[in-house]
Amino acid sequence: MTPLIFYLLKQAAIAGLCLAYYGLALRNKAQHRRSRWFLAGSVMAAILLPLVPVYWPASQEGGLTLPVAMQAILLPTVQVGAPQSAASVSLLRFETLYAGIALVLLLRVGYNCWRLWRLRQQSQLSRDNEVILARNANVGLPFSFFNVVFWNTAMPTGSDAGSQILQHEMVHVRQRHSLDKLLLELVCACCWINPFFYLYRREMALVHEFLADEGAAHDKAHYAETILHTVFQPAWALTNSFFHPPIQRRIQMLFSKPTKISFMKKLALLPLGLALAAVMSCQQQSDTSPRIPPPPPPPANPADQLKNITWDDLNKIPADRLESMNVLPHDSIIVALKDGTRYLCMHHHDKVEFKSGDNKEVFTVVENPPTFPGGENALNNFLSKNIKYPNAAVDQNREGTVFVQFIVDQDGHIRDAKIVGNPHPDLDEEALRVVNMMPVWNAGTQAGKKVSVQFNLPVRFTLGKKVAAEQAFFALPWLETATRQPTGC
Repeated sequence: MTPLIFYLLKQAAIAGLCLAYYGLALRNKAQHRRSRWFLAGSVMAAILLPLVPVYWPASQEGGLTLPVAMQAILLPTVQVGAPQSAASVSLLRFETLYAGIALVLLLRVGYNCWRLWRLRQQSQLSRDNEVILARNANVGLPFSFFNVVFWNTAMPTGSDAGSQILQHEMVHVRQRHSLDKLLLELVCACCWINPFFYLYRREMALVHEFLADEGAAHDKAHYAETILHTVFQPAWALTNSFFHPPIQRRIQMLFSKPTKISFMKKLALLPLGLALAAVMSCQQQSDTSPRIPPPPPPPANPADQLKNITWDDLNKIPADRLESMNVLPHDSIIVALKDGTRYLCMHHHDKVEFKSGDNKEVFTVVENPPTFPGGENALNNFLSKNIKYPNAAVDQNREGTVFVQFIVDQDGHIRDAKIVGNPHPDLDEEALRVVNMMPVWNAGTQAGKKVSVQFNLPVRFTLGKKVAAEQAFFALPWLETATRQPTGC
């Protein structure tokens, strides 16, 4: 699912929820000003709220916890993209079609605005305070657009019907109803696939007529008769015309009295807010990257409390006995062994290495780490050039991040490459293949001697297009934190 489709789905959900509340609490009620602002606010909420990122950060008490399997020098993530599949091409075609239709509809809105401007230029203009009266024989029934009232030269403004219609259009001008109309026309053009916005446009036009009728009808019976006499007169697009169907609703609202919104309808705002919050909390799944397991729970038995240990003693602990390490502020670490023993190491300043079971030292942090021939950019180019997206993974729409752990020995050769974390069967084999074919590295040194050093290499396989903002939103936060801990184990 592309970000555009996910945005449109959330937009439609928010617009539908707000429109449902409008139908329950405000539709056909003599609360016209409140209805106008609710409709306009709901449209803006449906457009803007899906763009607001909602984060649910996981709490990290006491620092960053990583399993021992991940305690190694972390290389930058290598991203591998797959050739566009048929589904990706279809999504691209949908986005292109969507943008094309939106552009055509926007051009139509611009064309209608140009027609009104041209009609104004061809009319005989007269100004009454801030209102411009444009007389033109091509105008059928009078209508208004912003501060211009278009009037047929054959219709006298001094007659009873003409005076009522002029007062009606003056209300449209004073309350700036054209702003609402133009906004909804642009929204319906840009979000043409959302059916709820067309209902908003229709309801907003009716609310405008209710407001204008309310402000112009001094003699309601005579005014209702004038409305009936204008039935089936053509109207210009984007304008506020005196004739606007349905006539029955206009006459019904003309004789309705304002009523207060009941307590139960006000109470319905609570489930509306909860539903909007639920829609906002929906997040698009980016990939199936493995997540680091949580640290072991703290001991319930007082006898199992933390025990102090020096860094010299910590370096003597075999790696196969370690369960996890919790990196604390001020360069301290909590170490948990597989037998349940937990140690606290305070204020370390030396580099820490762990010994494997065969007493061959494998360092996780050294003074001079091994380097790929040509540097980091050369390593990225090598991996990007040689890693190929497996066809089976493309067919199964499988993507995710594979962590390859390997050792660069004293001679710079790659050995003991393996997958760390949750495996991706269709992806890990390809990552291991390329890691094992890497050339000889420049060996790392510790205290002037060449040593073996352990590395972790994240390889991220992604299908189709990934927008940069989406990648940042669904990034793995612990990767960034780990790279900021150069002295951690």
